[in-house]
Amino acid sequence: MTDGYLILNAVLWTGYLISALVISVRDLKSHLVRNLDVVITGTFILACLALISIATGSVGTIISGALVGFLFGLVYFVLQRFSRGQLGAGDVGLAVLLGMVVGSSNLALVLIGLAMPFALAAPFGIVLLLVRGKGSRFAFAPFILLSAVPTVLLGQLI
Repeated sequence: MTDGYLILNAVLWTGYLISALVISVRDLKSHLVRNLDVVITGTFILACLALISIATGSVGTIISGALVGFLFGLVYFVLQRFSRGQLGAGDVGLAVLLGMVVGSSNLALVLIGLAMPFALAAPFGIVLLLVRGKGSRFAFAPFILLSAVPTVLLGQLI
């Protein structure tokens, strides 16, 4: 790995985590994920993946990131259609971002990356269900966005 690759990867993760924090705080306050935030973050991720591809001399990073992002978006879109309003359109956009980051790091993580937000949210959802009862809503964006960290770290072990 070259220094350029490591620096660009650090820039990608720093930008992603800052965006994740901003989007998560907004979702916790308003239960709303703004399209503008998704577009800005997605553009930033794609730019970083393009630069990483240039630095490594391989287009695999940007192609796998884009394809897995599309796949995650498609899966979440289908889930949204059957969730009766529990999963929002913003969550679908965030799934694309998660897929781009996960797909650019390790293709073996696709299924783990799809399941990780639900695995992280499940304990919180169970407690909320027990405390507030059926029909309680909670912000899912933090779980989608922050699940990239344990997913990619797990990929380092594979």
